[in-house]
Amino acid sequence: MLQWRCALLLTPAFLLLWTDIVRADVLCHSCFADCRTGANGRIDPTSCDCQGDTCSGPYCFAKIEIFPEEYTAVIQKGCATEIPGGQAGCQYAGHADSTHCYCEGDRCNTASSLNDFKTNPLPTVECCECSEPHGDHCPGHSCLRKCRGNYCLLDFDGIEQGCGTGYPRLQNFMRTKHYADWQGRMTCARYQASLNTIVHGCTCT
Repeated sequence: MLQWRCALLLTPAFLLLWTDIVRADVLCHSCFADCRTGANGRIDPTSCDCQGDTCSGPYCFAKIEIFPEEYTAVIQKGCATEIPGGQAGCQYAGHADSTHCYCEGDRCNTASSLNDFKTNPLPTVECCECSEPHGDHCPGHSCLRKCRGNYCLLDFDGIEQGCGTGYPRLQNFMRTKHYADWQGRMTCARYQASLNTIVHGCTCT
C-alpha cells in the first residue's frame, strides 16, 4: 500500500512536480502451526495454513519447512522489513524442503494469495558437482559430474562443488537487491550465520 504526497512548485521559468513516496505498514498474519505432509511428501495448502494474530510491518512473510522423514511440516507467518532478492512470491530457500514467501498488502500471507505456496520459476544453470569430504577427487579444470540448479556453489578450497535450489543463501545474507539482475555474475564471501552454518566460498548464476 503506497501513500502519495505531491508538492507543486510554480516558477516563471518552469513547472516542477515533486513526488515523495512513503511506504505505509500493512497488517500481516502472525502465527505458527504444524501439519502432516501427504504421501508425496508435500503439504496440502488448504489444511496446512494458519492465521491467528496479526502484526504490522512493511511486508509479510510465510515460511514452510518440510521434514520428510517425520512426514511433518511447519508453517510460520509474520512481518518482514524487506523482500529478499526484491521479488515477491515464493521461492525455495536452498533446497526443496524449505519455502519462503514474501508479499506486500494487508493479510497477503495466506495460501490463496501466495498461489498455494508454489514457487516462482527461476533460470537454471549447469554446474560441476563434486565433494572431496565424501570421497571424490575434484579436478581443477573440469567437472567430475554435472548437475542442474538455480545457482552453482564452490568453496574457496575447491573441494565442494554443487547446485542450489531457489535463492542463494549468500545473497540473502548479504541482502542483495533485485536478485534477477545478478544473473551471470559471481558472489564470493566468507560469513558465519551460526555455529553450525559457515559459508566460505562463491555462488554464481
